[in-house]
Amino acid sequence: MKNWTIGKRIVFGFATLLVISAALGLFGYLRLARIRALSDRITGDCLPGVYCIGQIDAINQANYTLTHRWLLLTTAAERQAIDAEMKANSAKLTKLYQDYEATITRPADRKLFDAVLVARGPYTDTRKVMLASAQAMEPAQLAIELTRKLDPLFRAYRVAIMALVDYNKAEGDAAGTAIVAQVASAEDGIAVGLGRAIAVGLTVGGLIVTRTNRTLRAVAHVLAAR
Repeated sequence: MKNWTIGKRIVFGFATLLVISAALGLFGYLRLARIRALSDRITGDCLPGVYCIGQIDAINQANYTLTHRWLLLTTAAERQAIDAEMKANSAKLTKLYQDYEATITRPADRKLFDAVLVARGPYTDTRKVMLASAQAMEPAQLAIELTRKLDPLFRAYRVAIMALVDYNKAEGDAAGTAIVAQVASAEDGIAVGLGRAIAVGLTVGGLIVTRTNRTLRAVAHVLAAR
C-alpha cells in the first residue's frame, strides 16, 4: 500500500468493506435458509402429523367405546344408529391415514406409521367378526371375547398410535429447539461480524488516511522547495 496511488487506496478500502458486507450477508442468508427449512418441517410435517394422529387416536377410542355399547344393546334401532356412527368414523379414519401418510418424509416416521397399520388390521378384523356374531352369543360369552380378544388388540393398536404421537412431538420439539439455536447463532454471528467490520473499516480507513497524508505532505514539500 506504501507505493499505491490515492485512488487505489480508496478502492481497496471500499473493496474490503464490500467483502465484509458480502460475508455477513451470506452468513445471514445461510442461517435464514436453515431456519426456513426447520419451520417448513414443523408446519408441513410435525404439526399436521400431530393433528392427524391425535384425531386418529380420538376416533379409534370412540369406535372402541361404541363397539362395547353396541354389544350391550339388544334393540335393532339402537344398534343401527351406532353402526352408522362407526361407519362414519371409519371413513374419517381412512381419510386421516391418507392425510398423515402424505406428511411422511423420514424413514423413522414411515416405520412407526407402518407399525400402526399392522396393529390396526387384527383389531379391525376381530371387531367386525365380533359384531357379526354377537347375536349368537350369550352376554357372558361376549364379555369373555372382549376381554380375551378385542381388548388386547386395541391396547396394542393404541400403543402403536401413541408411539407415533410421541415421535411427532419429539420431532417438533427438536425442530423448535434447532430454530432457537439458529436464531441465537445468527444474532451472535452478525453482532461479531459487524464489530469486526467496524474494526477493519476503521483500521483500513486509518491506514489510507495516514498513507495519503504522508504522500500529500511529501508532495507539498517538493512543491514548496521549488
